[in-house]
Amino acid sequence: MPVIFFVVISGCAISNQGAVDYRYNRPGTTGGELQPKYISISNAKNRIVAGDPIAVSIKQVFVKDFSEFRSLLRIARREPTSGDIAIVASTCEDPCARKFGSDGVRNSKVIYYSNDVRRGQFLNFSNLHGVYGPISYSGHPFKMDVYIIELDADGTQLSNLAGNLATLGETFYPPAHPVTSILSSLAEVFIQDDLDDTAMAFSFDLKSLAESADAANPDTAFLEAGNYIIVRSEDRSKQIPWSELSFNTSVGRVVYKSCAGELEPIESCYYLDNSYVVVEITKAASAMANDSQQMLFSTLRNTISGAGGAMNSQVSSESVAKIKESLESLEVRSAASGYLSGIKNSAANSFERKTLVFEFVTLWFDGSRSVLASDVNLVAGQVRAFLGQCSGITVEERVGYHDAVKSRNTTNKPELIRALENCSA
Repeated sequence: MPVIFFVVISGCAISNQGAVDYRYNRPGTTGGELQPKYISISNAKNRIVAGDPIAVSIKQVFVKDFSEFRSLLRIARREPTSGDIAIVASTCEDPCARKFGSDGVRNSKVIYYSNDVRRGQFLNFSNLHGVYGPISYSGHPFKMDVYIIELDADGTQLSNLAGNLATLGETFYPPAHPVTSILSSLAEVFIQDDLDDTAMAFSFDLKSLAESADAANPDTAFLEAGNYIIVRSEDRSKQIPWSELSFNTSVGRVVYKSCAGELEPIESCYYLDNSYVVVEITKAASAMANDSQQMLFSTLRNTISGAGGAMNSQVSSESVAKIKESLESLEVRSAASGYLSGIKNSAANSFERKTLVFEFVTLWFDGSRSVLASDVNLVAGQVRAFLGQCSGITVEERVGYHDAVKSRNTTNKPELIRALENCSA
């Protein structure tokens, strides 16, 4: 799913990406401990697996330095240099074509913008949502590409565009759906790669493997809920002093170990030698956890369905149709996944289980509802995983139920209902 983060800053094109690495902070560990990147699956206690609703936020960004020079006016006023900063994000879960360099930057959405960031400053936000999700995770490698870019452009028009894109970026939309490319085309106008400076670039993948794969595989980087601390070192000949550092969960910032448990660390506690980004990955309550996001999808779909309007005049009828189809499919997929999660977490043959099974079957086998193949595959995978742990169901029956859900057409609906209601490990 690349989740691509760009911290974008305003100066001619200079590439000084630094040496970048990351560590992981697992929730519940004492002292803000920073975990190794690569571990065995038995030590991955907070794994996110297929079917889990996942959400990604940027908790904190610290900018140590950038190459912008002070204007004559600022020199006269004895004011320090400030730069234009935007946070831009793009997401991708395998299978997908990863993009690097300028293509990666252009394939993005702007989430945050400020035209007044100074050297050695934490950006003026906390736990910024809208980077990714909440959306159901499909179980494939989760790709993340992180950039810090210094913009060599300024003026009112740029600021207005950046602000508008940031407003759009805060709105959740499903990755790999057509609306992504529309917003990305706007971001392309905002970010001029032939002029902008690349101050940081880092790529990594997080995996989700079955428990049974432990003995057969080397230590690797697993997709876990928690905090990912990505640090850029200006001096490429020196290692980042991870053994001296901790993550203070009270303030969401990197500190020296002696200050890990402080509720309000003093100034000397903070690690300020290098720029860094803190990414938070969480298991959401559901793929559509709050009403405001549900309303957003309905409002957007209604806007697209209506005659005329600014959006309709900006995109082709084909794009509009794809967006509408994608949003309708996402609503069905999200509701179906929610029912299946409830079925999994309820007691066999209970009234709650039977109610959820009824809601799922009624929704899923409604031929009037259009569902994209990618969403069908995700729901069918959830059913397969759930029935795979049931006693008393043969392999042939399990395959038949999976195929029925995948085709959304079954002649043995009563048998499927009974299987879902009676399933127990």
